[in-house]
Amino acid sequence: MKRIIALVLTATIGLALVGCGTKTNTSEDSSAKTTEQTSTQESKEKESTEVPEVTYESFESLLNSFANEEYYYNEANTLKLLTDEDETAFVKKAETALDKVLSDEKIDKSKAKVYQYYRNVNGKKDQVAYVITYGDNNTAEKVYEVYSDVSDDFEITFKEVKENSDIIAHKQFAELFKGEF
Repeated sequence: MKRIIALVLTATIGLALVGCGTKTNTSEDSSAKTTEQTSTQESKEKESTEVPEVTYESFESLLNSFANEEYYYNEANTLKLLTDEDETAFVKKAETALDKVLSDEKIDKSKAKVYQYYRNVNGKKDQVAYVITYGDNNTAEKVYEVYSDVSDDFEITFKEVKENSDIIAHKQFAELFKGEF
């Protein structure tokens, strides 16, 4: 009985040694594997965090991307004007209000392109006009955002004018803006 137990223990120890000792790793092999695993893991993390760069086909799509970040859309019916006549009347009223603001802010509309965007979130209506001023060579100089509130009866109340340097700094802005002329 003692011999059987001794043989079983010997066999168990032998198998354990064979299982653990079949491959001898040097510290160099181990550190090389660790470095390789780390670099593979880092490259996978970079791939998952890198946002693919978006290229825009037109100036409108570029400007829409900036406006859509704040839920503004370039259709006046976003405000729920419903009829074409209401929409046309509102757009004219908005242009008149914007002209007054630009005059008050001393922004020359004759050397500017204006792009209107509208938002209706939870019943609160407002609009933003992107006003892009340009020089004699049709190169954009500044981008202004003109914010206004819109009441339930579609009256327009001016809120503020801000300069937006992020839009003009976009790498495709200058190239795509040339297509607006």
